[in-house]
Amino acid sequence: MQSNYPNFFELVKLVTGVIPGIYTTALVKVLYFLELEYKLMFGENFSETPFVRINMGPVPDHYKDHLSFMEANNQIERFRHGRGMRHFSNGSYCFTDIELDVFQTKLIFFKSKINTLSAEDGINFVKNASYDTFPMIRLVEIEENMGTSCKGVEVLKKPFFTERDIDPLAKERRAYRDRLRRCNRHTREDSILTNQVMNDFQPLLDKTNRVINIYGDTGSGI
Repeated sequence: MQSNYPNFFELVKLVTGVIPGIYTTALVKVLYFLELEYKLMFGENFSETPFVRINMGPVPDHYKDHLSFMEANNQIERFRHGRGMRHFSNGSYCFTDIELDVFQTKLIFFKSKINTLSAEDGINFVKNASYDTFPMIRLVEIEENMGTSCKGVEVLKKPFFTERDIDPLAKERRAYRDRLRRCNRHTREDSILTNQVMNDFQPLLDKTNRVINIYGDTGSGI
């Protein structure tokens, strides 16, 4: 399995390193947001695992098997907390700088939300937000018009995701990414520094969220 899903495993390590202790439902939803953002920016999927529609929204196909494999091979740690499972990693992921730039905004946003809400509210926020993305909106509309369920279908492909959704600079962004991949990838030391910077910014993010909560959240950035 490891040789078939290396990018998916890297993405899991990224999320569990930046948001340590994240619960399973929130984890698979954040993975969906990162994959969606990557496809918008680069015009192709990052990981090898398709995201499929289930009752709780879009999730990586066979994610339970993938997470169990990662735990067995010491790539992540998992601890049961009540009825949920929390996930941790040492932050030793490996990406190019341009890929991290695409992921960072979403990661910081969801980290701030998850850290400032209760566990249950944080999970529900991320889960509900996934339904507000345009692939899921289109999928639900098709379900309603057809009067049937699209359970099990891939979300990030036609007709829910089309070529018109892709950023016009995706081709140039892919070329730059590929050049960086041939040079220096993001190292473990880089990832540790990234986590330190994000932790330093956390108090500011907390204050920002309190201001947003007072005056109302417009939902932008989701």
